[in-house]
Amino acid sequence: MYRSAHHASDLPAADIVTLDRVVCCYGDWRALIDASVAHARRLYGLVYPNERWWTRVAIAIGNLALRLSGRSFRGYVHPERRIDERIRRAGFRCRNHHRGRIWQTSIYERAPEAR
Repeated sequence: MYRSAHHASDLPAADIVTLDRVVCCYGDWRALIDASVAHARRLYGLVYPNERWWTRVAIAIGNLALRLSGRSFRGYVHPERRIDERIRRAGFRCRNHHRGRIWQTSIYERAPEAR
């Protein structure tokens, strides 16, 4: 079920929160990260595009095709360093990170002092 970051307060907290290829589909990445990380009690996981020139080109081409076909959906490549900083400021530390050609996966754990 689709929910926006603005409806996050309607959802309960969970031990594990994951965003699997969601960040790239949401324009306001700050609101999405803030709302979702606030609901994670222990683990927080993300799968999102690498911030690379070829990813930006691919997303731009896809967005052009979507616009030409009359669709309003758009894809995004957000600043990965700023995403990481925001999650860490919320009390998490990165436990695992894997970078593929297009997608990267990050797993964060709430720091013991932030529990």
